[in-house]
Amino acid sequence: MAILRLSNCRGGEIGRRRGFKIPRWQHRAGSSPALGTKQAWFNPGTEKGLRLQAFFVKCQSILIRLNAMMMVRLQNSLNAWNSDVFPSTLKEEIEKLRSDVLPIAHVIGQGNKLDDSDLGVIVNEISDDPQQIRAKVGVFFAEIVDCVTCCGGNGMHDEAYCELEVTIDKASGEASFSPL
Repeated sequence: MAILRLSNCRGGEIGRRRGFKIPRWQHRAGSSPALGTKQAWFNPGTEKGLRLQAFFVKCQSILIRLNAMMMVRLQNSLNAWNSDVFPSTLKEEIEKLRSDVLPIAHVIGQGNKLDDSDLGVIVNEISDDPQQIRAKVGVFFAEIVDCVTCCGGNGMHDEAYCELEVTIDKASGEASFSPL
């Protein structure tokens, strides 16, 4: 009769798979905590815990305010919906926005800069459903090509173009932008 003895290891495993791994030095710790490491978090009952909790609440309120500030409302476009002036109104409102709101930086080359001081917009397609207005628009802008020999080291301007889907909420006028 053979007796198989299984001992419990530090991580709770039983050690049966040990033979399938080649033990060697890994140069650094992995993403999982090492065996025997206890997870530490703050205790809200202590002074330090109360300070951390207050800090997290303050951070959350700041993020909520920043999100509200970044929310774009295209109210004029919403008011012009179902009229002949909607495309031109949408075009004008988008041209006033900048690259911190519009997701257009993904089309420029690595190391280059984006000049959004003179955006051009064309409205390609418009549709809607009961809750939202959707428009596919093309955005023209300048890309400053990083070149030390061009234009006195300031880089040269090149035309850039990308297409976006604009979604406008019919109830609030809040707009979101997604690259196509």
